[in-house]
Amino acid sequence: MQATRVDQGILRKLMKIDFHRSLLDTLATSLTWGLLDSGHVYQRNRAANARSAESLANYEQPVLMALDETGNALSDFARERRRMEHLMRAAEASRSAATSLVTIYKALGAGWEIAPAP
Repeated sequence: MQATRVDQGILRKLMKIDFHRSLLDTLATSLTWGLLDSGHVYQRNRAANARSAESLANYEQPVLMALDETGNALSDFARERRRMEHLMRAAEASRSAATSLVTIYKALGAGWEIAPAP
């Protein structure tokens, strides 16, 4: 019975060694192919970088357009606000002038009713 336990233990160790060896062979092969195919890897990297740059440009363009439109809208708003303030001052000046004219008109004797001759 003891011989069977030893054989199973040795068998397990051999299987682990075989698994590790297989894993190392696979990794070494992948690494070797990667090193031998460095030109292809370089080209894939350049293509990925180009796609990233294109995506960034596609993102930046609408953002820059939105910023430009926002700047234009703010500029238009500020211009219209100045115009409104100017019109309000002009309206106030017109009211003041009208009040002054009425005062002058009354001071000159206007508004008196002339009694009919007997």
